[in-house]
Amino acid sequence: MTLEIVPYKGSQEARANRWVLDDPENLRRKTIEAARDRDLETLWEIFEAFLVQDFGPSKHTIKAYKQGFDLLLEQLSEQTITKPSKHFGNQFVRGLEKRENARHYLTGKTIKPATIRSRVAAAKGFYAALRWAGATEADPFAGVRIKSDKEAAEDKRLPYPLEAIDELLIYAKPRERAILLLGGHGGLRNGEISALKKEDLHLEVRQLQVQKGKGDKPRRVDLSKRLCEALLALELKPGQAVIGLTPQGIREAIRRLCKKNNVAYQGIHSLRHTAGTRLYRATKDLKTVAKHLGHSKIETAAVYAKFADDTVRNVVTEW
Repeated sequence: MTLEIVPYKGSQEARANRWVLDDPENLRRKTIEAARDRDLETLWEIFEAFLVQDFGPSKHTIKAYKQGFDLLLEQLSEQTITKPSKHFGNQFVRGLEKRENARHYLTGKTIKPATIRSRVAAAKGFYAALRWAGATEADPFAGVRIKSDKEAAEDKRLPYPLEAIDELLIYAKPRERAILLLGGHGGLRNGEISALKKEDLHLEVRQLQVQKGKGDKPRRVDLSKRLCEALLALELKPGQAVIGLTPQGIREAIRRLCKKNNVAYQGIHSLRHTAGTRLYRATKDLKTVAKHLGHSKIETAAVYAKFADDTVRNVVTEW
């Protein structure tokens, strides 16, 4: 077996600074050359540098932009990168929308509206980076509109019914139980669950610390009695990861648990919706829900009021 030596390129900030602090004319020349030679690695580094100096994106956002970048450069294979055709932006978006309405012949999957928005945001960002570097004046996505998403936000990733959570908890192993309650009671996101360490738990005061939530913002989360008991049952050692699984591993663990117990799998984020909906039902206070879930704006938590609205269901049940 042979080992491949991969050069270390430094931290994200260090990579960005090599371009951000470069002489403007030198940056312009290198960017034009990279576009001409289709040097995708260099073009990505320049794009990443632009993103980092512009708004300091999270790892999740960087990953999404990288996927959009790869797709964009694939679609630009027969175009001059710095001088795309007049209608390229519109064609790029319409092509994505066609994939939304037709199943892919290989995967059988369609592309979701949210994914379309993410890919277009990456494409727009890349051309903003090229303009920032002085390599082009092109703005192929100016004025290009994306079709609105017909599905209401409250119809996506519906919360798990409480009886489904209780059913799963009966048969869950200790780690699975902790995952269910970290999401379903604590309202943690998948990545936040995966990143938890023993030192983040403060069970004596029934709290835990999320070190980096959405937007890299830390927050304290109050814990239910059952969640504290589930975390204590893990018998963690200092420095140990609480769950010890990647986000993908967490998804697969709960997917298997759901399948084994004939419960519809709705994803990990729906556990967070369960927590938000249950808390709103109990308090009728969006500010409390926003604080518990780490929303920076109360308006973001408004969807839980819709999830919790049982008026129609309660009325028609008696018909």
